Order: sequence, then structure tokens, then C-alpha cells
Amino acid sequence: MVALNHVQKLVKSMIGVIISEATLLKFILRLHQALETWEVTATEALLKQQTINVDETSLKVDKTKHWIHVYSSGDITLKFLHNAHNLFERFQKYEKDVLLFANHSHVSFTNVELNAI
Repeated sequence: MVALNHVQKLVKSMIGVIISEATLLKFILRLHQALETWEVTATEALLKQQTINVDETSLKVDKTKHWIHVYSSGDITLKFLHNAHNLFERFQKYEKDVLLFANHSHVSFTNVELNAI
């Protein structure tokens, strides 16, 4: 989630060459396609977990508010960009699921997993 001109500057500082935005976009598309199978497998594995940590943050895209939704459990983390539906709206719709921690001790109250000391 970095602006293309920042990537261009970083690459130039590392290898001394400016890579065009079109080339960077082509690389991103190829990477996206290469990770498609991994994403499906990771989503299936995440949905099988007993608990999932969920978080979101807003982000402006072309002056419009979007949401970055993060889903994680164990060593799996997925991030998705959506242009609607903030977490509060889903909390209202899925209140029973959101409050699952109150009825099941194995469900963490927060989205931060703490290791035993």
C-alpha cells in the first residue's frame, strides 16, 4: 500500500534506475495473479481456525473513504481493500459473533494475542 512514485524513488535509491509506473503496475498484476492460489488456500485455512482476529482502518482512495480489513489467525494474515461497510455496521449485524468472547474462554477479547509470561 505504497504510492507508485515512492516505489520508484526506493528502487532508484537501491539500483540507480527509475522504473516506469506501467512496468511497476505490470509487476503488481503478475504478483497478484501468482498469489491467487495462495490467497484461496490461506482463506480456506483461516476459515477453519477456531478464532480469527479482525481489524480495519480507513484509507482515502481518490478522495473516497475505503476500508482495509485485516483477518488473521496463527501465521496467516489476509488484508482486503473495500469501498464500503465499516466494522461498526458489521458489529451491529453480527452482534452474537462479535460477543463470542463473552461465552467462550478460548476466544480473545482483543485482536492482539498475548503470549504467556
